Amino acid sequence: MNLYSIIIGILAGGLISFLGVFVINRRLALAADAFSHIALPGVAVAILLNINPTVGALFALLFGTFIIQGIQSKTKLFTEVLIGLTFSLSLAIGLLLLPEGELESALLGDIASVGFNDFILGIAISVILFGILIQYFKKFTFLTFSETLAQVSGVNVNRVNFVLLVGLALSVALGIKVVGTLLVGSLLIIPAAASQIISKNFKSLLFFSSIFGLFSVAIGMYFGFLFNLHPGPMIILVEGTIFGIAFLIKQIKG
Repeated sequence: MNLYSIIIGILAGGLISFLGVFVINRRLALAADAFSHIALPGVAVAILLNINPTVGALFALLFGTFIIQGIQSKTKLFTEVLIGLTFSLSLAIGLLLLPEGELESALLGDIASVGFNDFILGIAISVILFGILIQYFKKFTFLTFSETLAQVSGVNVNRVNFVLLVGLALSVALGIKVVGTLLVGSLLIIPAAASQIISKNFKSLLFFSSIFGLFSVAIGMYFGFLFNLHPGPMIILVEGTIFGIAFLIKQIKG
């Protein structure tokens, strides 16, 4: 574990969990989890070509985003249907191409091995994702509460939905090194879900989701290092614990 790992882990935990609020409130939680697997063929090809797996994942995710958007505009199929279709094909292709020795790190992440190149790439993705969240925050929020009202008010709903998918792609690419393609969807979903249980308004929902994401990654990495366990599953276990505590607090308070 090094400083690069800690910084990238913290950035991923905070930014991905923040975006997760919009994902779960748009009822895209399962679709987002499936979307993360679109990265697998890109990771596999990148490993075979001896380039950074995050680069391969990002290209695969952005390509998948354009494919989903293109097919949707021609067929009017729901986004989650197309993500499910793309997920199945991507998972099959990725598992066929991925070298057996790289399977664990691709599926569960390898945050401890973050080097300088991974760090620079992670910072670049984080900056772009942060820029999207700042630029489209109001529009994402508008669509979260009422897509119909947003459309009537002149918001280009198709464009904003596409940008949300791009943000999702960037989030997955950022999170793959932390928890892998198998678990990165949980970084989006669990902190936001835990926050939704205890939050009284949208601002607190966003705040607590980010805090839960940050805390989960930090504690998960620490215990993974302390007990020589894989950090990826440990991070998700911490998130699950937070969700359970939030649920109990809600039940006690009534």
